[in-house]
Amino acid sequence: MLEVEIAEAALDLAGHTSPNRELKQVLFNIHNKIYESGLSKRWIVRKENPNTMCGSCIRRVRQNFWKFYHFEYEGLKPDDIVFHGREGGGSIENSRNNFSPIYVKAQLKNTTDGKGTN
Repeated sequence: MLEVEIAEAALDLAGHTSPNRELKQVLFNIHNKIYESGLSKRWIVRKENPNTMCGSCIRRVRQNFWKFYHFEYEGLKPDDIVFHGREGGGSIENSRNNFSPIYVKAQLKNTTDGKGTN
């Protein structure tokens, strides 16, 4: 079920700014499943190549996943991850394109400044 896969992907990806090979596969797989299901109307608007080595492409997919999760997704959201802040500037309401949400695992937020080391 897609809702469970999104929650599991969010748990796996929380706190990571540069996904390793395995997390990259998780990220691109869930991104493409969300696209194919039509669940996102704004952030995930095309299928992405999971074999890309382009760093900016990987970053865009990661940011779009978190934007979708933060602004559009209304399904199952695990309590184990929390919203920590944002990347980018500008007003949240007027400039969602420049706002990229940051989520971390709850235990990281409680024990450090939320940046963690994983």
